[in-house]
Amino acid sequence: MSTEPTSFYRRKMLKNLAAVSLCSVAASGLVQSKTPTSPTNFPTIPIGVTPNSLAADEYFWAKVASFYDKAQGIVNLEHGYWGKMSRPVQSAFVEATQMVNTQLSYYARRDYRGDENLSVHKVAQALGVNDDEIVLTRNATIYLMQ
Repeated sequence: MSTEPTSFYRRKMLKNLAAVSLCSVAASGLVQSKTPTSPTNFPTIPIGVTPNSLAADEYFWAKVASFYDKAQGIVNLEHGYWGKMSRPVQSAFVEATQMVNTQLSYYARRDYRGDENLSVHKVAQALGVNDDEIVLTRNATIYLMQ
């Protein structure tokens, strides 16, 4: 075991968290809904801005933060069990869940495959890859109970 102290750089961690948050924000634009739920004032990333300067842009991140509900009394930095949804994404998720709960197997047999293919296509477009390079899964972690 090494006796060297582990280096911990708070700014580097916050920049990495900002980058992960940015990916979450980008993914929220991939959600499709029958009715528009995303506000038009969602911040766009300026062209030519470096990740470091975007990470330091307090105005940009304040606008992004305004799309999320905040827990009172805590700062939740651990999302190991759930990923935080912005309000527009949460609204679209609830609408889609209500539709599936109403349509049931009719939707599953008639429209699900097309919606799934469209989602895969949008993710592939956003990442600049082919559709056959994308696999969407519900969760990739395993929880072991003792």
